[in-house]
Amino acid sequence: MPKKVLFFLGHFFQFPSDVIFFAFLPVIIIYSWMKYFYKKIFHLKPNLMISPLGEPFLFFLVKAARIEGLKADLIAYTSTSYFRSLKGGFIINDHLISKYFFYLTDYLSIFTWACIKYDIFELPFSGGLLMMSHLRKLELILLKICAKKVIVFGYGSDSMLMTKIKKSHKYNVAMDLDEKAMKFYNEKKIRADILRAQKYADVLIASGYLSYLGPKSVMVPIAIELTGWDYSPKKKSKIVTIVHSTNHPVFKGTRFIMKVIEKLQKNGFPLKLIFIKGKTLETCQKLYRKADIVITDVITGWYGFTACEAMALGRPVICYLREDLARANNLVQNIPIISANPDNLEKAIIELSKDYGLRKKLAKDGQNFVLRYHSLDRLAEVKAIIYQRIWDNQKINQKILIKPRKTKAAQCAE
Repeated sequence: MPKKVLFFLGHFFQFPSDVIFFAFLPVIIIYSWMKYFYKKIFHLKPNLMISPLGEPFLFFLVKAARIEGLKADLIAYTSTSYFRSLKGGFIINDHLISKYFFYLTDYLSIFTWACIKYDIFELPFSGGLLMMSHLRKLELILLKICAKKVIVFGYGSDSMLMTKIKKSHKYNVAMDLDEKAMKFYNEKKIRADILRAQKYADVLIASGYLSYLGPKSVMVPIAIELTGWDYSPKKKSKIVTIVHSTNHPVFKGTRFIMKVIEKLQKNGFPLKLIFIKGKTLETCQKLYRKADIVITDVITGWYGFTACEAMALGRPVICYLREDLARANNLVQNIPIISANPDNLEKAIIELSKDYGLRKKLAKDGQNFVLRYHSLDRLAEVKAIIYQRIWDNQKINQKILIKPRKTKAAQCAE
């Protein structure tokens, strides 16, 4: 059946669903507030739902919440091959009618079920369970009138105004986007989503190059699951293997990395490049272990999951770190990454490829850094503060998060 027909049928069947939902909305509101006060009176922990993207970092958020004893679930509409290999979360489109007739999915029914079950909703700026619904603009309002606490996080393009970013620095995440690609990002919609979140969310969470999302925003470090990323530093070899991994080459400066490595290879430097794109977790782990050096990103200005995974394995990392972003990400200190942009990338590769002693030092420093700042235990303690304060209707700011209690992983790193 053509997609246009399915799309029309989806909207046709949504009308009775809307009528039923808004007819029962007062009941949902009353039940939600009674549940909220019941949990507050008897000091019960809230249930957490994170949605609706099947991205690895959301699965890690769920695991971190569970470390702190919260009942947390990830409900996703879509997922990546990497996420599926983590074997976590519930992917709606793999089940029932959504698998074959995505346009007929009754988002309001899923949303109603979630309102009954969960107390804290953590979702991106682009929306939660109503992201695909014609009522997406009302989602945050509906959650608030149903006594739900709302956390909105930026995961990338959902909270980036590309036109502004393109003019901000010489090297930036939008610099390689052409006019056609720029039109893909609906800045009017993105700006409206940001303003809506700033108004209705209890807290906004930023990290990395998303350094400021408004007065309610706090910076929270990313985290990885350390299982499978056991420290195993690479022995010295005649040919230096460089790994570059990304699913979005246009956002990472891949063309600069390729150009510099090709130039050095032509000039006789013993370098080998492994480029990784769209691979599963197991494949990434195998290929990372072959690396002497991992280059993640030379234009965005901050490091991400690939850098953390590489450092956990004991692989030295080259990545562009902007000074202004380092000041904003003040929960991490003394980052053991060689900072390089296209201006000095060649020099950085030459120095690191020639100096095995430096690579060995960065390998150990990198592992300790990930244990201290990017373990699930670390994320759990920071997020626990956020969850507790919004549940208790208390304000939150960056100063509260700077000195969390010591985690077991951090103690091991000392």
